[in-house]
Amino acid sequence: MAETDDPTHDWVRRMPIAAPSAWRDVAGPSLRGLRGVGFDLDSELLLVEWASGKSLVDCATGQRVAHDPDAAITPEEEVRLESHGIGPLAGKIVRVCGLFGGGLPLMTLDGWTVELVHHHWPYLASVVLAPRGLSIWEPTQIRHCFKLAETEAPRACGFSHTGQSFVLARGHVLQIWTRAWEA
Repeated sequence: MAETDDPTHDWVRRMPIAAPSAWRDVAGPSLRGLRGVGFDLDSELLLVEWASGKSLVDCATGQRVAHDPDAAITPEEEVRLESHGIGPLAGKIVRVCGLFGGGLPLMTLDGWTVELVHHHWPYLASVVLAPRGLSIWEPTQIRHCFKLAETEAPRACGFSHTGQSFVLARGHVLQIWTRAWEA
């Protein structure tokens, strides 16, 4: 597919990569074969499915809190886009997204939104975060939005259910941003 001549796409391509001050980049684990991710409904815990089992990451810190290299992903889990939790989430079923479909929330309860802008689909995309009430598709508002990353072949991107964390998952990299609750 050819690149677009749309002014919004041009603006997004030229945006510098920078997170808003409310959000900070948290170093996440790096392993090969990321297959899918899913957030716990009530916390910042992210279940990560790798080719080498499952991990549980606390997105508030970026720290891996559990890893089970023997936790196989069953065909039933892949089809249902659900995964059995490990560690503190043992006994829970977590909705996941990644290689086989699904999605994470693209909006927080307090109005932050994310857009995945494909410049050369499906290869190159920008991940753009918009503060409450703003849209990258409004020419007068886009300059107040933030490009978090440019990426090839994202597996998943979106917010935690609490709205306090944001992740971008690729084949071997998991990027995490987190924030403190605003008063």
